Amino acid sequence: MRRIYALGEYIIDFLNDGVCSFKAQPGGAPANVAVCVSLLGGESSLITTLGDDIFKDFLLNVLKETGVDTTHVSLINKKNMLAFVNLNEENDRIFDFYQTDTANQYLNLECVSKIDFKNDILHFCTVSLKNENNVKTHLEAINLVKKNRGIISFDPNLRFNLWEDFRRLKDISLKFIRYANIIKLSKEELLFLTAAKNERDAVQTIWHDELTIVFVTKGKDGVSIYTKDRYSTVIGKKVSVLDTTGAGDAFIGSVLYQIQTTNVELSEISFEKWIEITNFANEKAALSTTANGAISAYRKVF
Repeated sequence: MRRIYALGEYIIDFLNDGVCSFKAQPGGAPANVAVCVSLLGGESSLITTLGDDIFKDFLLNVLKETGVDTTHVSLINKKNMLAFVNLNEENDRIFDFYQTDTANQYLNLECVSKIDFKNDILHFCTVSLKNENNVKTHLEAINLVKKNRGIISFDPNLRFNLWEDFRRLKDISLKFIRYANIIKLSKEELLFLTAAKNERDAVQTIWHDELTIVFVTKGKDGVSIYTKDRYSTVIGKKVSVLDTTGAGDAFIGSVLYQIQTTNVELSEISFEKWIEITNFANEKAALSTTANGAISAYRKVF
């Protein structure tokens, strides 16, 4: 069975309970995906760098309790990144980040170079692609996975308030899209990255020969799926939404889990099977919005 490796930040989310009282929760998109896969019954590893601060033991224990492999978690004498999360009237997230010289900016290139990747799956996002060290570390992991005929999954997961230069964010995202076999992004992200006027034209703009499937998520309106020559929309699941934090990570984590358990080449997955996979992922993403937080919600509803 392929192992799913999630590469990038593992942080603390402080969730506002509505009266300006914040509770610490584990977060960070790559970590969310790794935990999602493990809770669904798959095999996942998190490749990250944690700060040796008061949150270290809490973050490590969550991974161990949820069954995520921690072999490739590096520890350094830095603080961990913090995200303060408020919810708007639609219970959607508004983020405020604190990440001055935090541990997530020091991903361990040497650690990645020593990983014995097989025919595995590598998943990552853009939050940890702000500096040259982390870019090099991601490229090393991508090259090693590709050499071993693995799968590259990319969710841009754009957090605009982390970037002073939106042009650079766009360039970094488009650069790593070129390496991906699987892409998941929101419709708003897709249109920002391509400047196309409609969704289908935008997908054609980012399409390349190594790409197998693109998922365009639209919240309660469902997901559009695109392969090289086919397109469909899978409707969303209706639930009572409490908190959308981590819903996108639950979606792509559920997709990767099914690819892992199917254990066939991407080219062998039929379009009908992709629709089945998307329906399953839609269901898990919707369930994740019925409880607070990301990982904390997964632990309650999966």
